[in-house]
Amino acid sequence: MTYVGKDTAAEKGLTKVDGNSVYIGVDNTTKIDANGPGRSAVRLVSKASFNDGLFIADFAHMPGGVCSTWPAL
Repeated sequence: MTYVGKDTAAEKGLTKVDGNSVYIGVDNTTKIDANGPGRSAVRLVSKASFNDGLFIADFAHMPGGVCSTWPAL
């Protein structure tokens, strides 16, 4: 997997805003080679750090039921 920056992610359609919804995804169109760099993806990083807290999110779609797919939250 190759993580890309904000501008590249928007250009490739990996991130977008539609009304009140935010889409963050992975490139699902590029054919990958086992020896290649992998597909483009987005990684969210915060400059702030948290020791504890309550984080609430409403996810419209999450991967599940497929081997090797899970969100890293």
